[in-house]
Amino acid sequence: MKKIKIESPSKPHFCYFGTDLFEKLPKLISASQLPKNILVIVDSNVNKLWGKNIRETFSSLTYNVNYYILEAGEKSKSFTKVQTILKKMVELKFNRDSMIISIGGGVCGDLSGFVASIYNRGIALVHVPTTLLSMIDSSIGGKNGINFANRKNNIGCITQPEFILIDKKFLKTLPKDEFLSGCGELLKYAFLGDTSLFKDISKFAQNGFKENDANLDNLIYKCILVKSSVVKQDEGESDVRKVLNLGHTFAHGIESTSNFKIAHGIAVSAGLLAAIILSYKIGLINEKQLSAFSELPLLMKYPESINKLSVPSAIKYMASDKKSVNASPQFVLINDIGELAMNVEVDSALVNESLTSALNFIKTLNNPTKTTSRKK
Repeated sequence: MKKIKIESPSKPHFCYFGTDLFEKLPKLISASQLPKNILVIVDSNVNKLWGKNIRETFSSLTYNVNYYILEAGEKSKSFTKVQTILKKMVELKFNRDSMIISIGGGVCGDLSGFVASIYNRGIALVHVPTTLLSMIDSSIGGKNGINFANRKNNIGCITQPEFILIDKKFLKTLPKDEFLSGCGELLKYAFLGDTSLFKDISKFAQNGFKENDANLDNLIYKCILVKSSVVKQDEGESDVRKVLNLGHTFAHGIESTSNFKIAHGIAVSAGLLAAIILSYKIGLINEKQLSAFSELPLLMKYPESINKLSVPSAIKYMASDKKSVNASPQFVLINDIGELAMNVEVDSALVNESLTSALNFIKTLNNPTKTTSRKK
């Protein structure tokens, strides 16, 4: 087991990472002297596969443990679900001496964290991420929230958990498409770290994004270190933390215009490709870098539905992205590996061209018999 300290200014805490760790959760809760009134919010897919194991694990606690099964999918990040869970907690007579434990992916973690932050002005929270994406990204850093008016994560807060427990065994039953979604987020970290991490992630991608890749443990660990370092420097996303949004401005537009049918990590990968192209168009990277950097997102496997996306619709949603200023999207772009440019405003025509170009390349990947010029 690896024990990583997440040195967030508001609440330093630990992230425990390894395999077959979940059974240690009761001891960690007891040792941390956490509240004895617990609501375990479990993703419905996780519950089908691991529900019995989860309940057996909590049976060793002489605590008041209750369960809420959250319907899997982005649609659950809504006010409706928030109200339902809050009502359940009121019915259970939960007060400040209560705690939420989230067991699931990013949707479950985001929603659980948001509810924990507003119930009685804040109660304890523990994250048990079960997807690759949530292990390397969403469970770390304290961002919680829901979607509103078809906008991604535009209602939320930053609230840190008591601790995070990452048990890699949950990946054994993760569907291939969910694993690939996590890989899409993983690609982002190739540009946030050093050249060594870029090479490691490139090798992982070239090998076909395999769940049993011998280097996956190391990649997860390194991504956690990168994100925890960023959070330590800028918990509230006023400066440095914005680098984590690389590819996300485009991605949120893609997700919203697809009505969230395109998974977040897949949208991030497509958004990363668009960001690389845009970086080239405004002169931040040269043609050699464009070719080298583009190879990563072009190795991703994309659903056919992405071919039908409306670029104007995606850009419209991007204008209302929570990071926009005066309805103008703010981009994180690339100068080099580990060197990013933040708060970049770009002419709308170039934004349109970059996203169109990225989606055209993806369309070519999905339809290899049709040829398209590779000039970006």
